[in-house]
Amino acid sequence: MRATPPPAPPAIPDAAPPAAPPATPHRRTKDRAVPLVAVDSYEVVSPEVITATKAIRADDPYLEGHYPDFAIYPGVFVVESVTQTVRILAERTFRTPFELELAAITSVRFSRPMLPGDTLHVRCECTLTRPSAEPAAVGDGPAAPAPVRDGLLTVRAECRNGAGEKAARLTLEFRLTEEEVDGAA
Repeated sequence: MRATPPPAPPAIPDAAPPAAPPATPHRRTKDRAVPLVAVDSYEVVSPEVITATKAIRADDPYLEGHYPDFAIYPGVFVVESVTQTVRILAERTFRTPFELELAAITSVRFSRPMLPGDTLHVRCECTLTRPSAEPAAVGDGPAAPAPVRDGLLTVRAECRNGAGEKAARLTLEFRLTEEEVDGAA
């Protein structure tokens, strides 16, 4: 009886060229990319208050597996929506370059799921605490943004669905530091 040689391994095709970057706009902050656009629109109410919205679309790719039979907007994305909302307010309030980093989630309570077709409404109230100083409002008014000083930005956020029902309440703390520009702080 003759032994049959094993079949030849399948040919490995040439590597495909890298895929084009996704159409979703990205914003790069320091060493990380923010791949999720978690704010569709916003309104700066005052230097301390901002509101924003995010439409929860059934075809958003992150909903597919969260959860397969009952898709909901993930809680971590609610936190990201609040974070991006705060970043927008800070970008419009401070006149010097800064770094804003989530330092702590002091409290979070999710009371209602955000479902495909819902609109997440976010309202953030922000207070800047400067080292060795009393708490101060963020900015001196829309026409006179505040200079950045290292500090802690405390954010109280309330999230509601399109029907006005409370979906989440969060208290977050962000570390705010002045960035060096051309070697100077």
